[in-house]
Amino acid sequence: MNNLRLIAITKYCFWFLAVALVIFLLWKNYSPLGSQHIDFNLMPNIFVSEINPSARITAPFCEKDSCSQIMFGDPLYFDLLLARKFDLATIKIYYSSDVDIDLRLGMQTREGWNYMIKTPDKIDKLETLATAEFSFPLSQALVNKRRINFIISAPEIRTEDKEITIHKIEFDLKR
Repeated sequence: MNNLRLIAITKYCFWFLAVALVIFLLWKNYSPLGSQHIDFNLMPNIFVSEINPSARITAPFCEKDSCSQIMFGDPLYFDLLLARKFDLATIKIYYSSDVDIDLRLGMQTREGWNYMIKTPDKIDKLETLATAEFSFPLSQALVNKRRINFIISAPEIRTEDKEITIHKIEFDLKR
């Protein structure tokens, strides 16, 4: 009798763990609350592709828990994978530069080279780190297999010997 009871308890525990795992995975991948926050610290991430092309940016340099990449060519591209349909994306780029640089971010709106390029809605500058914040209506985005392509642009880099160190990119997605 004790063996049967132990087997039944074990069976119910495994069922509970399986259901909890399914709920956790659905919660993580489909954002049922209508919002999702993604931190891209330049390390491999399932939601954000690596920044490319590699001819215009260095490989990530990681020290402890933080990474950085130096942008020395313009423009750069990355893709954002959407877990579900969202209406608004607020994107913050944490960067540093020795000189004042006009940083822009664009979201692809149609096939080809069609981007909605924006200057920052807001820039916060600390001693060595600046944060540029951009907002995009995702209803205008070209979504291809749940991916949206973005472009990072700093036109001054093309003509002058300047560079930007990118430290982190944050995404706040809302329905």
